[in-house]
Amino acid sequence: MEIQILSAISGRLRLRIPRLNHDSNYATQIDGELKVLRFVTGIRINPPASSIAITYNTKTISDTKAKK
Repeated sequence: MEIQILSAISGRLRLRIPRLNHDSNYATQIDGELKVLRFVTGIRINPPASSIAITYNTKTISDTKAKK
């Protein structure tokens, strides 16, 4: 799976995931998997742009770990 970090600032990641553009089930799966993580505070998936924006609590997880 090809994932590219488009932007990364403290508490927010924006990723490009090409599969999001043509696989709505995959987008739903990712959304569900991220929602159960305690440090994730928000998820915004944009299938036409093949991107996902994830906000997270920096008190719960470091920026370095969030990028992994």
